[in-house]
Amino acid sequence: MTAPTKYSELTTIVEGRTKILVPSMSLQSSVATKREPVFFNLAAELNRDISVVAYNSFLSNSNFGCDCKKHNPKNIGDNVVMADSLCGTGARGLRVAVESPEVNQVYFNDVNPLAIDVARKSSAINHVEGKCHFSVSKACKFLLDGTNERHARSPDTFRGEKMARIGRIGKRFTIVDLDPFGSPAAYVDCVIRSVEDGGLVSITATDTAVLRGKYPDVCLRKYYGLPLNNSYSNELALRLLISLVALTSSRLGIYIYPLFAHTNLHYLRIYVKVIQSSKLANSIFGKIGYVQHCFHCGNRIVSDAQSREEKCKFCSAAFKTAGWLWTGRMYDKDFVQDMMAKTLHQQGINGNCQSNYSSEEGTKLSTVANKIHNRKKKNLQRLFSTCIGEYDDIPYYFTSDEIASRLKIGPPSLATIIESLSKAGFRTSQTGLNPTAFKTDANINEIKALFRV
Repeated sequence: MTAPTKYSELTTIVEGRTKILVPSMSLQSSVATKREPVFFNLAAELNRDISVVAYNSFLSNSNFGCDCKKHNPKNIGDNVVMADSLCGTGARGLRVAVESPEVNQVYFNDVNPLAIDVARKSSAINHVEGKCHFSVSKACKFLLDGTNERHARSPDTFRGEKMARIGRIGKRFTIVDLDPFGSPAAYVDCVIRSVEDGGLVSITATDTAVLRGKYPDVCLRKYYGLPLNNSYSNELALRLLISLVALTSSRLGIYIYPLFAHTNLHYLRIYVKVIQSSKLANSIFGKIGYVQHCFHCGNRIVSDAQSREEKCKFCSAAFKTAGWLWTGRMYDKDFVQDMMAKTLHQQGINGNCQSNYSSEEGTKLSTVANKIHNRKKKNLQRLFSTCIGEYDDIPYYFTSDEIASRLKIGPPSLATIIESLSKAGFRTSQTGLNPTAFKTDANINEIKALFRV
């Protein structure tokens, strides 16, 4: 089904239980163009799937976080407000409005008035326009202008006409999402200032080339830490992102507690709880450090400023160092367990989502959609299950191919590796960051010795 507008042709797609109007060209293109000024990222559907589950888990129990039990912020109130600060066509915020019943209001913001116009139309076809508010503004102005009246402009009234008054927020947001093109670094300060005590922040970074080591000087400038281009660079990238948020927060007397993190394709994604506490913020540096890697023998260690080593103790080659970065846990296991449970009970697509089609067409489309939904549900279950069992306090991982290549042997199965290391007394697990990798507190020589057996 298509719906023409004066800007482009729009197509209705269905994600989860939500209808979303998107420019037809966005379904064929991976980048925004002048020809199609309103961009929708079809490849980020998993990102949005996890967001809905994470927000629902958080709102069902906002006391997740072991460290935070010593400092219990006020409970999340009845008026739960979510901010989609760089919303584009509004896909994430729309899914929250439709699929997260505990969220009372969703505020959509983008600098592109055409995108906001599309998001507004989508809210109407989902019958959630009453809880959706729209504004055209720069992200930081939108986030920090929490006590001012918010306005929305349609493209027809963008210049010279009175803006429509749409409401007022007298408090900070309960949930703030930040999903920019490229680096989130310029917005993190504004995000942290705009979320309420005990609230949730979700942040995406798509500048993976920077965070994974291609441009180390840019990474140091934006994230206050150096990256490394190695076999586990995606984990180092996530930890650099968490570190940036933690360091920015601590300067403001705020502590962050990571609840979940994941990577997929060309983006990184983190979910952190925000706690207003100078005392807790003082402890942040106990979880900030370095990962040192020997490219000669594959050895890797965790260090802080006082314990950094110049050379590898096994081969005497010079270490390369990544950091500052987050060396603490990335997952709250209770939170991930709750996400897993909620995913298990997620309902598929119902017939109402295909109401614009004939009965027979709608039934066929719903059947296909439910098959896709069940496949995605199994994939999420697998991811969450792996993360629950992961030793995420170890800030790096090994791949079987990496070790086997060094030894010039065929790689054993991942299950065999984990069983052998575990029997030898080492903490060993799979990781949600790489399906062929394992985490262990065994050193590189101990791993090689077990590979040779």
